[in-house]
Amino acid sequence: MALPKRAQVTFVEELNPWTRRVICEMTDPQALDFTGGQYIIVNSGRQLANGKMGKRAYSIPTRDSNTRQFELVVRRIPDGVGSDFIHSLKPGDSFEFSGPWGKYLPPASEENFGDILVIATDTGLSAALGLVNGAKFRRWLPQTRLLWFVESEQYFVSPQFVAERMPEGIQWQIVHAPPVGDDSRVPFCRGEVESLLNDETFGWIYLSGDGKIISGLEDLFQSKDYGKDQIITETFFNHKELKTASIL
Repeated sequence: MALPKRAQVTFVEELNPWTRRVICEMTDPQALDFTGGQYIIVNSGRQLANGKMGKRAYSIPTRDSNTRQFELVVRRIPDGVGSDFIHSLKPGDSFEFSGPWGKYLPPASEENFGDILVIATDTGLSAALGLVNGAKFRRWLPQTRLLWFVESEQYFVSPQFVAERMPEGIQWQIVHAPPVGDDSRVPFCRGEVESLLNDETFGWIYLSGDGKIISGLEDLFQSKDYGKDQIITETFFNHKELKTASIL
């Protein structure tokens, strides 16, 4: 079992009525050695109805060059034990967490294997931002395209927020998609990506966010002869299995 770590909140910012940015400084240990794209599991300190502690995973959207501090950007979900906890934090508060965790990591190979496609939906943008801002991903930026599917500019963070955090050299685009739960959502996203695949070929695919869209896109890529080993995923909600990052 991993030893718990602790961090202290140094700054909070309400980006909109439902999304909060929290800057944290490591206290125990003094540094967090993570790679862009990974997440931590925050212990809310609140007991769930099943008797277990309420713990939720949050991707780190900031550069991994600063190991003393990290940032969380969290959308509040009704009755979400994790997001309620994050939105209650004040400067000076501390919390326990474990990690870093996850396999949403830069390509291990130094080979030039072709272009990279990063697709995020909704709050899955936080994992995508962490990935492309990582030191080990820097060499791939000129051959990377990032798409963010989101229902509106008010859903999570603003286009300006994204632009300020997008590294130089990467191609990126915001695509307005049907809202979560809409029956047309998966077909819409699949159609947008299929049109892209008609013109371009990619060596690696990264998918983060809505599990229903991720599942639909995995099927699409495999139908286009992409191998499972070329596709890296991080599900935030609508999980196939409850073992990946959560937005709650």
